[in-house]
Amino acid sequence: MALVVLLAGWAGGRLRDLRLDRTVPALAVPGLLLVAGTLLYITAAEHGQLSVISVLGSLFPVFTVALGVGLLGERMSRAQAVGVAAAMSGVVLIAL
Repeated sequence: MALVVLLAGWAGGRLRDLRLDRTVPALAVPGLLLVAGTLLYITAAEHGQLSVISVLGSLFPVFTVALGVGLLGERMSRAQAVGVAAAMSGVVLIAL
């Protein structure tokens, strides 16, 4: 898919508009984090109970909210707070 987008940009003459000094790190960091997360998930699936790991792995929205609050100074909405509380309650119930 990335190759198709790259070729379309090249054919349309839009690649010269890319600023590689800004674009590459902006794309490389999230890509590397995604690969690291996937490798950690696979490692956990090999060594742990998949029923617990799949639930914990599906909690990524909670981490997204936490990072938004912690790093960006965003305020948590009431709906987000209820969602985080419900997700954590579910984890506690599954762990019992």
